[in-house]
Amino acid sequence: LIERMAREISPSLGKVEFKAVRIIQGGVVKGQDYQPITYQVEIAGDLNGTIKYIDLIEKDTRFMMVKTLSLRPGALSLDPESQRVVSALHQVNLEIVTYVYTAGQKRKGK
Repeated sequence: LIERMAREISPSLGKVEFKAVRIIQGGVVKGQDYQPITYQVEIAGDLNGTIKYIDLIEKDTRFMMVKTLSLRPGALSLDPESQRVVSALHQVNLEIVTYVYTAGQKRKGK
């Protein structure tokens, strides 16, 4: 889902290139019916694409929120033909938190 959202952003809205996703935190919290899962996501994107990606994550029907975000700006260069400054894609790292309902699993084992 996290990867699909990045790939579904229309080029007319902005540019996003999906790089990687991995689980960095998860597991059972004793006595709770909901267990947190944190994903580390890496993308490259322009400003509009990055904003749209975060918007898609936080408005999805599955509860997800951006816990942390770090952004390294893209390198600047000069387009020799137009003599305009061109920015490369920003490198963006996000931690996305969601929850998994596990109460039903506990009851099955009894």
